[in-house]
Amino acid sequence: MKGLILNFSPRKKGNSEYVANEIYESLRTKFYKLELLNINDLNISKCGSCQEYCYKYGICRIRDDMQVLYKHFEEDDIIFFITPVYFYHIPGYAKIMIDRCQPYWVKKYLLKNLNLKNRKSFLICIAATKGEKLFHGIDLTMKYFFDIFNLSFVKKQNLYFKNVELKLEIVKFKNFIKYYIDKLNIRR
Repeated sequence: MKGLILNFSPRKKGNSEYVANEIYESLRTKFYKLELLNINDLNISKCGSCQEYCYKYGICRIRDDMQVLYKHFEEDDIIFFITPVYFYHIPGYAKIMIDRCQPYWVKKYLLKNLNLKNRKSFLICIAATKGEKLFHGIDLTMKYFFDIFNLSFVKKQNLYFKNVELKLEIVKFKNFIKYYIDKLNIRR
């Protein structure tokens, strides 16, 4: 089984990175290949909106670290997305990554030549505030992003933390995170 843990946070050694590392340590023996990537460590250019290429071929003409992510999004059995909440949404660099997946939307819905197997994915959001609609924007974006790659979006299987502001304040949830991972019942 192949898996990816993708951390959307630009902050080093913060709450999102802590959760990503906890998940990695909990699952690394259950996968023959499990990779943990921090999106800010990757070189991802912004979408050039080059519809004359993207919409014609269903391929992005920009060559950068998105090729690594595309491979994961196409092939991995399970993908975890961990994100802090910035202004009720994901950080900008993560949104750039999502925008760069437009060729896959084109392949799936316009060219009708994208056939990926159904796979599992999980979203973990960590927010400093506790607003009533804190995760709505993220849920919508991620739900439609997951759909492109036939990744499951099951809201009750996602994990949402509110009112976790200070760096590494998430540590107090360590046992809960382990319980969450165990409850997912991921087997080799």
